[in-house]
Amino acid sequence: PSSLSCSCVPDVDECASQSHGCSQLCINTAGSFHCACRDGFSLAADAKGCQPLVPAPGTDTSSQAGPSSEMKEEMKDLRSRVEALEQASCSTLPCPKLQLVLAPFHNLMPPEDVGADPISRLSHSLQQLDRIDSLSEQISFLEERLETCKCQEKA
Repeated sequence: PSSLSCSCVPDVDECASQSHGCSQLCINTAGSFHCACRDGFSLAADAKGCQPLVPAPGTDTSSQAGPSSEMKEEMKDLRSRVEALEQASCSTLPCPKLQLVLAPFHNLMPPEDVGADPISRLSHSLQQLDRIDSLSEQISFLEERLETCKCQEKA
């Protein structure tokens, strides 16, 4: 009779500890991390801080007044995926696993203190999109990590 032994090289998520020092976004990579900035900002010389980009004179900023159709489509797609998960994943209520998976998304709704002014709402929306990007990158990283696991058959 033989048995199977699998092992993975453990990796630390430096971004989870909040001690990474990135001013806006922390991107976890295998064995390390790097800082990034939101749209409209560039990485400072220290590779941790972000500085606003100055738009060129005469740049049309009217397109920034509302969410792009691409962003609306992405949000619509995410909503339909969540609804499908809610319907397909749970035959009995409550559904703790689904609630755990969806926990990061519960904070995506604007808090009451954001206010009704468009600038505050836009700023909040951009922060939430960055959070979605970060979660997506973390999922991709975990999928890649699965490829580093090796199994050996023991005699």
